[in-house]
Amino acid sequence: MVNSFHYDRGGDCTYTFALTRLLESRGHEVVPFATAHPLNLASPYDRYFVPQVDYDALEKDRNPAAALRVLRRAVSSPEARDCLRRLLGDVRPDLAHFQGIHRHLTPSILEPLESAGVPVVWTLHDYVTICPNTHFYRSGEVCEACRPGRFYQAFLRRCKRGSLGPSFMAALEAYAHRWMHVYPRVDRFIAPSRFLEGKLREHRFPSSRITTIPHFIELEKFRPGDRDEGFALFAGRLAEEKGLRTLLEAAEHLQGGDLLIAGDGPLRGELEATVTARGISGVRFLGRRPREEILDLVRRARCLLLPSIWYENFPFAVMEAFALGKPIVASRIGAIPELVSDGEDGLLAAPGRALDLAGKINTLLGDPAMAAELGRRGRAKAEREWSPEVHYGRLETVYRLVLGRRRQPPGQVDTAKPSG
Repeated sequence: MVNSFHYDRGGDCTYTFALTRLLESRGHEVVPFATAHPLNLASPYDRYFVPQVDYDALEKDRNPAAALRVLRRAVSSPEARDCLRRLLGDVRPDLAHFQGIHRHLTPSILEPLESAGVPVVWTLHDYVTICPNTHFYRSGEVCEACRPGRFYQAFLRRCKRGSLGPSFMAALEAYAHRWMHVYPRVDRFIAPSRFLEGKLREHRFPSSRITTIPHFIELEKFRPGDRDEGFALFAGRLAEEKGLRTLLEAAEHLQGGDLLIAGDGPLRGELEATVTARGISGVRFLGRRPREEILDLVRRARCLLLPSIWYENFPFAVMEAFALGKPIVASRIGAIPELVSDGEDGLLAAPGRALDLAGKINTLLGDPAMAAELGRRGRAKAEREWSPEVHYGRLETVYRLVLGRRRQPPGQVDTAKPSG
């Protein structure tokens, strides 16, 4: 199980640890491979982990030597390749499942896996294979200038942190992985959403090697309650692409019920100043909160808000809210409409449209019975579509397909059909 990080750092780690538990519960032996970090979970295999590179520190160093080190290490890591080769000398896995590998482990780890005859399945958690900036978002709006494969646009438009240096390196990294034929060497890509699968096809990834498998949620850890304290909740990073400016505009038109904002991020100061300057009532900033406290807030809320203005891929917040029996008010963008059925288990608004968003929030704030019914349907959807059992069945199909293809006798024609 290959992921750059082996501690609770974000959605890819959440999925990786949950998937590991799921596979182990079905009798599989799962061996982790990651970078070393003080926060890592303990593992008997951590002696094989790759020494960490502090990219933030290196990128703050403006000298050319540091820039070259960042570029070299981000494109290809001999250290990661050698660490994995040592692991494969002691452990012979049937299959490797990649999660996030860019910059830290890098695609250089494909080489020892190929030499050992180990097939590779890769779950994509973002758009890094087709967007140097990883999220199709720049300067306050969705950007697809690089499609298809025109990665130099990332440099010309300073997509990475608004800076030429990081943007140049991101573009060069994307080109390097194309020149190294990284992606044709992967046996199967898994897209958590049909939206991401569509973007991969637009960027000329072959449909025959992509399967859409939505993420799953460990339902036994999420018990819906009957608490409803009548407030709307946003919980997440306070960043531009999350649509917080639109949310505050909408807050000026809310009719009863408080708006609670939990989380931290680069926009927090601006958002708090906006609330004060405009005298927007009923908005409370809670700051960063522990995960269990966030889940308790969701249980007590009337609805969860997801006013994003970028291409969300598969936000775990939707699954968690539904598992807790709470409806969503979200933007109609990216993969969100695949998760939230408008009028069935949530309400969808046009991205960036404050009045539309306010109207949808007001609908639920003014109708607790409707909110409760949508929440019940959301829980039913989670049980029906995102259960561990359903996910395991879908994933096992892909595993068997990939293993079957790799184990064919030399010269035999591959007639297996894709599963997705």
